[in-house]
Amino acid sequence: MAVKAPMRPTLRRVSRVIADYARAHGLDRSEFALVGSCNERTDRISLILGTTRSIDEPRWYSEILENLRKDFEEIGRPWVTWNIGLVFRRVDDLERIYLNFLIGDDEEDVTGLLEDGVNAAWDSWQARSAPAGESKQDG
Repeated sequence: MAVKAPMRPTLRRVSRVIADYARAHGLDRSEFALVGSCNERTDRISLILGTTRSIDEPRWYSEILENLRKDFEEIGRPWVTWNIGLVFRRVDDLERIYLNFLIGDDEEDVTGLLEDGVNAAWDSWQARSAPAGESKQDG
C-alpha cells in the first residue's frame, strides 16, 4: 500500500529539517542516510538516521526534535512531533542502514520519500550557496 497523500508533506518537512540540521553540523550528504516507516492509522513516524561519522547522539536527538517542533508550530501543527521516533545508528557502510531496516505489518516504508526530501533539501541548499551565474551542472 502506498503512503496516503496527506502524509507526504509531513514527511517532506521532516526530511528537510533533518537534512538542514545534518548539513549545519558538518555532515556531507554522503555521510548519512535517513530511513523510516509510518503507521497512518496512528500517525506514528519511525526514523533511523544512519551515519558514518561519530555524532553527539543525545544532543542531536534533542536539537532535531526541537527543530521539528518549531517547524511544525509555524504551520499550526505541533502535535505531529508527538508521534515521531528517532534513532541514530553509527555504521561503516550506509548500505547497512537500508539492508537492516525492518518494518512492521501495520507500517509503510517511507524511506524513498524521506531520501527524496533530503536530496531536495540538499540540492536547494547547494543552489543557494553556488556563486551567481554558476549552476549545479557547471561545478
